[in-house]
Parts: sequence; C-alpha cells; structure tokens
Amino acid sequence: MEKIALKDKKILFELDLDSRQPNSRIAKKVGLSKQLLGYKINQLIKKGIITEFITTINPSLLGYSHFKIYLRLMNITTNKEQEIINYLINHKNTFWIASARGRYDLIASFYAKNITEFSSLLREFLNKYGNRILDKNIVILESAKSYTSSYLLEGKMHQERTYGGVYKNIELDEADKKILSTLSQNARLNNLDIAEKLKVSHDKIRYRLKKLRENGIITGFGTKLDFGKLGYQYNLITFNLSNISLEKQKQIDFFVGNSKNIIHYINTLGSHEMEFEIEISSQEELDKLIREVRDSFSKEIKDYEIIQIIKEHKINYYPF
Repeated sequence: MEKIALKDKKILFELDLDSRQPNSRIAKKVGLSKQLLGYKINQLIKKGIITEFITTINPSLLGYSHFKIYLRLMNITTNKEQEIINYLINHKNTFWIASARGRYDLIASFYAKNITEFSSLLREFLNKYGNRILDKNIVILESAKSYTSSYLLEGKMHQERTYGGVYKNIELDEADKKILSTLSQNARLNNLDIAEKLKVSHDKIRYRLKKLRENGIITGFGTKLDFGKLGYQYNLITFNLSNISLEKQKQIDFFVGNSKNIIHYINTLGSHEMEFEIEISSQEELDKLIREVRDSFSKEIKDYEIIQIIKEHKINYYPF
C-alpha cells in the first residue's frame, strides 16, 4: 500500500474522469504547475498505481454480447494456472481477466456476436483445459454501467459510463477500428501521435473520434488503478433476486448511482440476476454496504455471494 497525498488523489480522480484531458487543464484544476503535474503523473505510473489508461466502449452498439465465465480449477499447479491465464489473456475475444478468491479461481469476460460464436469459443477452451476445471458458471450481460472512481475524493459524484444495453450492429471501417485498437492500449495518446502512428491526418483523427463519441461507441477515457496499492479491496458481489418491479429497479439504479464504491453495476441472465463490482477501503465498509443493500431491498434479494478479486490480468474494451 502506497501513502497517497491529496494532490495525487485529485490527479487520479481527474484522470479517471477523462484521461485525455491535457496536462494544462488538469494542472489548473488541482492547483499545480504543468511541469509538476507531469512529474507526478509519471511517478504514479512508475509506482504502479496507474497501470493503464483505458478507453471504454459500448460493445452492444457493435453487435457484441458480453459473456462472463466463472471458473473453479482442480488438479492445478501454479504453472498450469498461469498457462490458462495466458491463454485467456491472448484470446482476441476476451476483454477482462481476473484471479479471484472464494468459490471461483478465475473470471473471464468474452465478447461474441451471438450464442453460436460464444459456444464455439467455449468448446475450444474446454477441449484444451476442461480436465482442469472443477466447476464453471456462465452469465450473459443484459445491461451494464461503469462508474468513475469518485471514492477517491470526498464530495465528488461519479460519472456513469454505459457498456451494454440496446444492441445494434454499427459497422466500423478500417480507420475506426485502428483508432479504437490504438486508444484501447493507451487512451492518453494525443491526436497527433495517433495520426502519425496510423499515417493519416490530424483532422481525420479528430473528426473520427468525435463521431465515435457522438455515436456512443466510445463512452469515456479513464484509468486502471492498482486498487491494492491504494489500500482498497476489490470485490464482486452476485445477487439472486425475486421478481423486480419497475419501481424497485429504479430504486436499485438510484442506490447504485449514489454509492461511490460501486464501480460496475451489471444486470445478468443466468444463475444470478445482478452484480456489483466494488472497490472499498475495508471489510467493515464492505459489510456496511451489504447491510445497506439488504435493508433497502430485503424482499427482492434472495441470496448473495462475495467473490474477492485479487489480481486483474487484462482489461481492454476493444481487444480485436
């Protein structure tokens, strides 16, 4: 755990709000010179507190569904587990891979155009590693929202970013695909750097990025932080629900929107109906949040399960 100064927290908050903000704008907001801000950002990267600058997209607008697989491993060595993790990291359809404690050892999120494509990907994986899997659970995301890390600062509200919901099939040309692929690896790249890398004009990059945002394909530019170095725990909570009325669904949405520690809110189809992904400072705070959820929705929540995320191996919203 690193001791984080208030100025650094302000920098992290601003970068997660919009990591493509120029240093001059962030410096003005946090009360630093542009030069000192640049130094502090580099130190946060060097210390491993900032691990990536990420571009969030809404895959449903590109015709992709999000499938999440929970895996319990068996007869496993450290080397074999790492082999499975590497396989999943290098798979072109995975965008999030994490190691966990609790009922499951690994969680992997896949993009696929339809259930047939996903079934093919799953069979390929099981043919290779099925003899190492004791149990698996699969859910399909119906809708999903992510939130910026407002828990870093008192009095700040988080910003919502949708990455699932209404399905379309917007066709991207090669230029848009290259821009998304480039930004998915580093959202802080400026337009001139992207233009030089892709060998196109600066104006073309600016126009394309504007259209990708206006169409809702790009939903934000943020950061991936090492939650452990900030002194936070990362937990995933799954909920089994009774029939939810529209009014109760609105109440849950409102609760999540005002809870600073929930960074992902997901409605699913499968063995459970809802997930919260939470970054929180202590077990006591986690217990308090769960009590608040259960007290507020006691008739709707039949059961819940906590899965601790211990390490994220991959996050890339456009892995293709």
